Amino acid sequence: MLLGSVVGCTQDDHTPAGPEAAPSAVVSAATAPALAFFQLSAGRNHTCGVTTDNRALCWGYAGIGNGPPNALGDGSANGSMIPVEVAGGLRFKQVSAGFSTTCGVTLSHQAYCWGFNDRGEIGDGTTAYRATPVRVAGGHLFRQIETTFQHTCGVSYPDNKLYCWGWNLDAQLGDGTRTDRLTPAAVASTLAFRQVTTGYDHTCAVTTDDRAFCWGRNKYGQIGDSTTVFRRFKPSRVGRGLSWHQVDAGRDFTCATTTDDHAYCWGDGRSGQLGNNRSAFLFSPQPVAGGLHFTRVTAGAFHACGEAVGKQAYCWGILFSAPTTTTPQRSPLAVGGGLTFAQVSAGEGQSCGKTPESVAYCWGSGLSGELGNGVAANSPTPVPVGRSFVPLADAFIRDGSQVLGGLVVQVLHVPSFEDRGAIEFLLPGLARNITQATLTLPVYASHGPYPFTITVLAYAGDGAVTVADWDRGTPFVYFGYGGEAKVSLDVTAPLQALAASGATFAGFNFRFTVPSTITQNGPFIAFNALEQGSPAELEVVTGGS
Repeated sequence: MLLGSVVGCTQDDHTPAGPEAAPSAVVSAATAPALAFFQLSAGRNHTCGVTTDNRALCWGYAGIGNGPPNALGDGSANGSMIPVEVAGGLRFKQVSAGFSTTCGVTLSHQAYCWGFNDRGEIGDGTTAYRATPVRVAGGHLFRQIETTFQHTCGVSYPDNKLYCWGWNLDAQLGDGTRTDRLTPAAVASTLAFRQVTTGYDHTCAVTTDDRAFCWGRNKYGQIGDSTTVFRRFKPSRVGRGLSWHQVDAGRDFTCATTTDDHAYCWGDGRSGQLGNNRSAFLFSPQPVAGGLHFTRVTAGAFHACGEAVGKQAYCWGILFSAPTTTTPQRSPLAVGGGLTFAQVSAGEGQSCGKTPESVAYCWGSGLSGELGNGVAANSPTPVPVGRSFVPLADAFIRDGSQVLGGLVVQVLHVPSFEDRGAIEFLLPGLARNITQATLTLPVYASHGPYPFTITVLAYAGDGAVTVADWDRGTPFVYFGYGGEAKVSLDVTAPLQALAASGATFAGFNFRFTVPSTITQNGPFIAFNALEQGSPAELEVVTGGS
């Protein structure tokens, strides 16, 4: 999960005026602070970055109630949908966001980690969860560090040695054993390294003379040494005859670029994440399709991205989008939105990137707030990090430059059964251009996780919900997993159509369905929270006058 740079922007704070402002309730905007990043790392359900003044900030873990402890490092037990500063006043040069752990290197080359630590991946000699940064034990200095699942590795400074710690079931620490390490252990190699990357249970690195090595689990070919050996206990050479620039390990696959800007991938390619137009295992490096030249690549859980020469970003594999997950993309697909990127970082389901002007954007999976735009929702196209307002009510309307006072959305009625319901929102004063709309529904699905589908129909309401409203409107589908406390649906298109038609009420009906193996009498209750008082939320962003 490669590192990069981002910038967050804010908007002017204006007082609502004119007919759209309620005279009795004028609300000022609560904006995120201006943030300028030079380095970014996308993890599982969170993302972190380092600002230009060397502060570390993180965001995410805000939309799913059954997730692991957050790894934001701000000392709280809560997630955040916008960037929050890591506690401790440390100044960082690099951070790495992992599964539920985050690590970083300070300006003085000291390594710190925080978050989940059940296998010792924090490296402080314990297995205790850390809500704020703690220094990695051993007294080593580091030039670069990376953590992904439950192990962490770093390149030492100034001698370019490798150290790893944490989970070692598949020899991913490279010390010749399968023993977990609570503090840094030297990798069994006399080589000098300049970069290291950690996958779920394998590790790879590039030497100072441009050779690549991998070790750990090799069930799917993620080691890339052309063998089917199940695991390697020590570094094994990858791609003999090629000179490597950088390498990045994903879940069960690996991608890398050569010194002449060619991209290669190997390992588990069943989700198209190898980018070679196939869905198969590869036990040695094979070129990414398309003939593109990449300066760097980044590997996530089931997708990868690359920075092409010319600043165009491409991704391939399972690309999360709103409101559904797309089918596997088996070759590089240009990132939408008309942006160019100097750097990208692929996480579990989200990707983030920096434009040549150092503006940060994220896209893909965002149900935990990992996109950093203040909304717990997926986005198929890049959204700016930090350009958001703090919610001021259960549901609210916000504008590109101001929060419109007095236009709090009203929930009128919810005749919800176990698996379906209808809800309507009052839409006064929405003559403006709607640029984004998100409907958030509380969901409770017991005995998960298992797949579920929410089918939503949007219609022009009348303020009196009836059973007939369950079957009218234009449908769209959301796919998720049971156990999530909330789901957020992108309702921009239907709400734009409703507002354009002059509708006074926006109505939505929704149905919760599960695979045929789980019947209506199975162990789930969908939307039950609505009946018990937990509010639905409709958030509307307008483009101004």
